[in-house]
Amino acid sequence: MLNCIRHVKNVTDNRNDEIFHDITSVHDGDYYRLLTPGCYKITAYYKGFYPQTHEQCVEAHPFQEATVVNFELRPLPVLS
Repeated sequence: MLNCIRHVKNVTDNRNDEIFHDITSVHDGDYYRLLTPGCYKITAYYKGFYPQTHEQCVEAHPFQEATVVNFELRPLPVLS
């Protein structure tokens, strides 16, 4: 989804630190967020859809490929 917002929260060691720099997906839904080692909750938001959250831990390994976190958002019910 184009312009889908991703919000990231650092939850390493039971923290709950907001990262106040949301990211927006490009035309094919791709997004990139550079993160230091730790655990994070990543939430995807898009108008007309339920938000979805995934928890992902990032480890410190040299030359490691990027971790892929995909989202499948469900549409909100249409009120008539």
